[in-house]
Amino acid sequence: MSIALKPKVPSPSTFKRMPAHPPNGPEDSREHAARLLAQSKELADLGRHEEALAPIEEAFETYYRVSDAGGSVFLGDFARAFDAQSARLASLGRREEALTAIEKGVDFYRQAAQARPDAALPEHARVLSTQTKRLIELGRHEEALVVSEEAVRLGRRPEVPLGDLALSLGSLSSTLQGMGRREDALPAIEEAVATFRRLSNARPDTFLPNLARTLHNLSSILSHLGRHPAALVAIEESIAINRRLAGSDPDEFLPDLSESLNYQALMFRDLRRHDDALVAIDESVAIRRRLADARPDAFRPDLAQALSNRSGMLRDLGRHDDALIAIEDAVGVGRRLPDDSPPVAASLNIKAAILRDLGRHENALTVIGQSVAIYRRLAESRPDAILPQLANALLNQSAMLKDLGRHEDALASVDEALHRVLPELERAHYFLHDSGASLLQNYLELGETLGRQPSLQILLRMQAVLISAGLISGDEP
Repeated sequence: MSIALKPKVPSPSTFKRMPAHPPNGPEDSREHAARLLAQSKELADLGRHEEALAPIEEAFETYYRVSDAGGSVFLGDFARAFDAQSARLASLGRREEALTAIEKGVDFYRQAAQARPDAALPEHARVLSTQTKRLIELGRHEEALVVSEEAVRLGRRPEVPLGDLALSLGSLSSTLQGMGRREDALPAIEEAVATFRRLSNARPDTFLPNLARTLHNLSSILSHLGRHPAALVAIEESIAINRRLAGSDPDEFLPDLSESLNYQALMFRDLRRHDDALVAIDESVAIRRRLADARPDAFRPDLAQALSNRSGMLRDLGRHDDALIAIEDAVGVGRRLPDDSPPVAASLNIKAAILRDLGRHENALTVIGQSVAIYRRLAESRPDAILPQLANALLNQSAMLKDLGRHEDALASVDEALHRVLPELERAHYFLHDSGASLLQNYLELGETLGRQPSLQILLRMQAVLISAGLISGDEP
């Protein structure tokens, strides 16, 4: 597919601070604030998330000036500004602040919905889905479930359009999936797909993008349930829709197409269809390279991720030298991102594994050390997002130390990972259960090799976690 892609750069005037005091009264001030929120989104679309916060702050100042002067500011205006602020903060990894902002937005929408339910209820239901996402990002799954269920209840009210109900159902499904309740997640996402399918038949320009994204999520759940043929059908339909959309609007929809192809490649990899996986990931890489050329700040992280995945797929085929070239490309892209970027750490982790495959054990140990160091620094400010990757890197570091006969150091790496992960596991971070089980197994094996007794405290805490997760019964020793 050959599609011309234009750099998405607004006019230079977009980035000038707008006049502090719009001249023509409250209504003109509202329009001025709305333009500021649009300016913020344009900056965010370019990957300039820090700069995108300033126009939102100015929009708040505008609303407060009108309010202080006795003018009328709609509750929904404040709510939309908090919603935008939450999105920018989340993009910067400032998750606690992002949650605080969206909670303020929810409060304003709740008040607005009481006054004008026909106008405000749809946005209230939608912003509850955003709040759900923020809670999930912080590992607060039980709270997220309560909020997402409220969003669905609102979505079923007659004042709320079907599209907003479908979005709320998708949010509920994502929450349940994050809690490991995939069987429960399936009916919600299937209803969302069916709803968007009906809506897109009537209004394809509006709803086909939602249908494609929801099919992608359906595919993920089906895949985790072991229903691989149905999962492949869903992702193939998502790819077909995104390909059609990208043909008419590449700036808007090529990112979604590349993401669907990337996920299809990972599915093929899990099914050991390695040649098919390589075809899909090659197309995803080609698209992301074009996107990154046009908008580097926004798309270099995605390109680094796709190159890392491609390296892993070449490794699956036994093409270790080609895999090393691909991962070095990923590291090179990552090095052009801001310091301590997760894609750099992830690429270094994979590079270390390839060097280990090639028998270059000392080099592998050096590279995995670099990955662990980056993840440690990232975990200081974003433990909820980074701990799974740090635990995986420490586990790999332990294996590479074992290769060199350094069992004491290997045990120290596993011990660090366990002590970091356990508190998060106890906070019901479901996505860490697999990492925790692997770490515990390695901890016990290394302890046995060194003739060390395991920590009773760690064993009891891990047993409690595994029981609560339903992975073992309370009767097991």
